[in-house]
Amino acid sequence: MGHSCRICGKTKSNESFSGKGHKNHICKKCSQWPKGEIEAIDQQEEIGKFLLGSREGRLLNI
Repeated sequence: MGHSCRICGKTKSNESFSGKGHKNHICKKCSQWPKGEIEAIDQQEEIGKFLLGSREGRLLNI
């Protein structure tokens, strides 16, 4: 059973992750991307989770 890369979202084998990437859930291919692109994806995901959580919270309070 592999791990899911948090950048590309694909499930890959353990061999597809380096030591540091394995811990951070970033595959070897995605870890070669510029840090700015990786950070932008992380920020977009964080904003999406925040907005989704806010919407769910409002729905539960109604």
